[in-house]
Amino acid sequence: MVNDPSKFTTRLKGNILLLVYFHARINLMMETNQLIDNMNRIGVHFLVDASDPGLTHSLTPAALLAGLAAQSDARMRLALIAVLLQRPDYANHAHKTLELLDEPQQLTFKLYYTAAYYLQISYANRLNDVLGLYNKLTDYYSEELNIEKDNSVADELRQLAELHKEITGLPLNWYGTYNSAAQRVVARLKKEQAWAMV
Repeated sequence: MVNDPSKFTTRLKGNILLLVYFHARINLMMETNQLIDNMNRIGVHFLVDASDPGLTHSLTPAALLAGLAAQSDARMRLALIAVLLQRPDYANHAHKTLELLDEPQQLTFKLYYTAAYYLQISYANRLNDVLGLYNKLTDYYSEELNIEKDNSVADELRQLAELHKEITGLPLNWYGTYNSAAQRVVARLKKEQAWAMV
């Protein structure tokens, strides 16, 4: 079991550490309602918040992704998958996102980003039905995470899930959690399509 994610990241990268100056970081411990409000603004209705919408400041794509990755609430971190599936153009800001995070948070982002990458392939037909044409996510991190290639997408996603369990030390079914997030995205988008036709 890897109890210290930062040590795991160091092992993955060799001896190269990404140093981020404190003054260059944004305040990532932002309020939950700010993150949810910004997701709603870009059409990602994955989480519900009781506060009044539209009262928070807009976030850049990198700030939104980083803010989600830095949250202690597991629901918020899982929302990274929803954002990346519905707005795959946000993947263009992945490198900037990493600059805003400390090393354990970077690893969190890479895990969820890679899950979204595999889920986009697995759910391609269903996503095409609800999104139409969309950008393909680039596989930025699977090699760094030591995912063995030449397997099926499902098998590689299972490898990622086992790695996620090892890193967090939590005996969760991460494979099922990833898929549940994708299914929620598709189900919500289908509802929105139906509402638009009424």
